Amino acid sequence: MHIARISLQTITIVHIFTKHERLILLFCAAVFFVGSGLNYLMKKYPETADIINFIDSPRSHWTVNINTADQRELVAVPYIGEYTAKKILEYRAKHGPFDSIHQLKNIPGIRIKNFERFKDYVYAD
Repeated sequence: MHIARISLQTITIVHIFTKHERLILLFCAAVFFVGSGLNYLMKKYPETADIINFIDSPRSHWTVNINTADQRELVAVPYIGEYTAKKILEYRAKHGPFDSIHQLKNIPGIRIKNFERFKDYVYAD
């Protein structure tokens, strides 16, 4: 009976993993090191954590007051196009200022799904 002996020196990482597996391992290692670096920065420099949290926050984006915005300002809001902006302005002209952004759902032509997309970018004051 012949037992094959394999020396650990002859087995390299190239033979153990395919090219795609090596790329995935490299990517995972890069993500780990970037995450570790960010964690270190957040602990060593607390002001860095505030910046990162601000960037990650949905409220970090500018917001538009729907009671004072004109057509151009409304169209600049993500998910509000020309049609929706026109509808908002017409409704405001007819019914007066909005008490809440949720009144936008009462405007014919503005779907709930669309409202959910742009609601974080508008406010009523």
